[in-house]
Amino acid sequence: MKKIIIILSFTILFVSLTAVIAKKDNGQAGNTGSPGENTCTQCHGGGSSSPFIVVGGTSSTGAPITPTSTVYTPNATYTIEVVVGHPALNMFGFGCEMIFEGSNTDAGTITGITAGGTKVMTAANGRKNAVHIIKAPAPPSVIYKTFMFKWVAPAAGNVVIYLAGVAADDDSSPSGDDCDASTFTLTPQTPFSVNEMSTIKNKVTIAPNPSSNFVTCSFDLAFEANVKVALYDIQGKEVCILLKEQVVAGTQTKTLQYPNTLQNGVYFIKAQTEEGSTLLNKLIVKQ
Repeated sequence: MKKIIIILSFTILFVSLTAVIAKKDNGQAGNTGSPGENTCTQCHGGGSSSPFIVVGGTSSTGAPITPTSTVYTPNATYTIEVVVGHPALNMFGFGCEMIFEGSNTDAGTITGITAGGTKVMTAANGRKNAVHIIKAPAPPSVIYKTFMFKWVAPAAGNVVIYLAGVAADDDSSPSGDDCDASTFTLTPQTPFSVNEMSTIKNKVTIAPNPSSNFVTCSFDLAFEANVKVALYDIQGKEVCILLKEQVVAGTQTKTLQYPNTLQNGVYFIKAQTEEGSTLLNKLIVKQ
């Protein structure tokens, strides 16, 4: 009878310790600070300062993502790097969520990288989170840790990145840890150049915006030219030609009609001369 009690006690102790370790080390979904979620402060806190968190992304086919360059290339595959650091603590973890602005649904597809210390978990709200596999120590004399995961960008739409980081003191208690969270928005890269030298001297202006069935377009020509004004969807596909004619030099104002069958959404107006110069403006169609 004593043997059974001892074994049972050991089993309870082992399960209890395992639960403590799992709670302490494993990344948790649903704590990125996104709408309806908590942050790491739900469990961790009591430290004297905040960790620093930096996120960036590289792609062989897409525009780089940095804190100052928040443009992504649609459908490109990115390696996202999340850096969490702290001047005094050396155990780090993170949670990251990438969702569409407004709809709060997953934007693109994220995949964990084991070698990058990450995995993907599903939060209670059904959204995917990239999190650390196990709370990771920084190398000696280094005050930060880099985590990596893959992200396949969506075809279109603004993407909001929600990011939470924790720096811990590696004891069995969540007290004495520091947390922080940040967020920023990525916009899709348009398939046009907007920085070319132009026959059109000033930016194309349009009104009303949003519009329905017609738009008034104003621009300023440096000299007489054959001008084409066309409407493009967010993927860069030409939807319709609004104007194609010889236009004299000077300020021009044209009322342009587009099909009433055009679907509601975001489009770009591209004004182009024979010399190849272009300018863009965003148009919201609301029939």
